[in-house]
Amino acid sequence: MIRVLIADDELYFRNYMLTAVDWHSLGFQVCCLAQNGEEVLSELSKNTINIVFLDINMPKVNGLDALEICRQKAPETQWCILTGYAEF
Repeated sequence: MIRVLIADDELYFRNYMLTAVDWHSLGFQVCCLAQNGEEVLSELSKNTINIVFLDINMPKVNGLDALEICRQKAPETQWCILTGYAEF
């Protein structure tokens, strides 16, 4: 089973991601949710995560800073960047 972390500061979007995809039928398990970059760092230190769906604009530690830190600590983790920005 592929272990997934969903990180977004918007509760509505985190809940949407949980219900919009039939994770289990695709071989995924959403094992963690995070509402800011600090929580992403914490979850990655406590859990084995295979893929992170990561918002860019989050409080405390933004998504890009969290990504930079986490890639050093967990280089095998894959990342999917999410944003509502028109330009990136």
